[in-house]
This record gives sequence, structure tokens and C-alpha cells, in this order.
Amino acid sequence: MNPWSRRLGLARPAGYSNVTMAKAEPKADSTGKTRAQPFKSALPEVRLGVLAALVVLVLAGSRLADRWELPFRDLLLSWAPHRPPRLTAAVVVDEEALARFGRFPWPRERLAQVVEAIRAAGAR
Repeated sequence: MNPWSRRLGLARPAGYSNVTMAKAEPKADSTGKTRAQPFKSALPEVRLGVLAALVVLVLAGSRLADRWELPFRDLLLSWAPHRPPRLTAAVVVDEEALARFGRFPWPRERLAQVVEAIRAAGAR
């Protein structure tokens, strides 16, 4: 008997000293694969994900991505629709409003009053 088994209280009961323990073998399913194989089959995808994450981190920390950012952004904006929405409203803050309500930035309460006045005028 292993001395560690005795210390951990794993001693076999009396009368079972000649019984050997069978090792548990992983059971195969209908395709013949054992339970450990699905993890092995996912290993290439995990490696690819880790590699992609490392590439993104390296590009984010370097200036190489900065060179591509503006042309890529220009390309995305060129695909956007060019005409503005039909109903567009502009809020103009003139000298009179600044004299009446004070300099920018205005408090949120003041901006909420502006939005409420615009909605009351019929804006959606």
C-alpha cells in the first residue's frame, strides 16, 4: 500500500487487499471518438484566434495601423449616402442667446430646455 494512501485515509477496507483497481478508459461514441478528441479538434481554431489577437495587439501598438486608418475611413464614408435627411433642423446660438443665457458650456438643464422648445415647435 502506498504510504500516502494511508496518510490520506485512502486505505482499502479489510478483506480487499488483493483487489486491483481497473483504470477507467475513456468511452468512445458511435463515431469512435473519445471525449478528449473534441478538444484536440478545436485546437487549430484556438491557435488561430490567439494568433489573430496577437496581430491586432501588435498593430494597435504600432504606427503601421495609423497609415491605413484614414484611407479606410475615407472608403467607408464614400459608401455612406450623400444626401442629408429630409427634415433637418439647425439650432443657431447667436450673440443675443449668449448674452441672455451666458457662455458655453451651458448646463444640462439649459440644453434640456432648448430640446423641449424645439419639440414644442414640431420637431421630431
